[in-house]
Amino acid sequence: FLAYFASTLSAIAQDIAPDVQEVFHLFSEERDEIRSMQARFTQLTMTPDEDITSEGTIVYVNPRRIIFRYNESDSAGPITYMIDQSNAYEYDEELEQILVYDIHGRPEADAFFLGLESDPKQVLEAYELKLLPAENPEQDAFALELVPIPIDDVEPIFQKVTLQLRKGDYLPTAIHIINDEDSNVVFKLDAFVLNQDLPKKISSLFVPENTDVRIEDVAREPVGESGSLYTQPAAPAG
Repeated sequence: FLAYFASTLSAIAQDIAPDVQEVFHLFSEERDEIRSMQARFTQLTMTPDEDITSEGTIVYVNPRRIIFRYNESDSAGPITYMIDQSNAYEYDEELEQILVYDIHGRPEADAFFLGLESDPKQVLEAYELKLLPAENPEQDAFALELVPIPIDDVEPIFQKVTLQLRKGDYLPTAIHIINDEDSNVVFKLDAFVLNQDLPKKISSLFVPENTDVRIEDVAREPVGESGSLYTQPAAPAG
């Protein structure tokens, strides 16, 4: 394994991209050891009209849950986004509302999970991938670029995503998303904490009572007494 690791990084240093499947094999062993991850993030959203900087925390829980909690100081107020298995959640504290969407079969979320999980099957099927030299070679081992494979009548959410993967455990230190020619988003991650036992209010999404609930844009009963802890895919709207 060490010999393979050395030869792979040597190829990257020479700007010779080894087979992407081999690279997945390289860091999948590291992913198998990750039960949870916490980190801080800074998000820079760039458009022709303005640049907006946001900050918050990110939590990953194996298997397949990722939570972005934006700070209260942000202009949009405290907002939490969670992807859990095949559902996406958006909780807006100021609006007292949670939105739930089914994202089954949509590969876009896998661009985030790619840097955290060991099974890249859906990503390999949905994206063209390219190995690139790291922007910061002192910190990162390499970068991975994802471009959606065109599908008839399906408009991709973004044009390209590039992940900078740090040395050692290959966790993402930066994620650059090009939505279109007028919109870019850059996430920077630091202060990683791995494999801590997390309380449920951190590892899940807690929503207080009387919060309005909309599932697939259909209004449901507000959250009941004592609040609700979102840890499982929501039932379909009926």
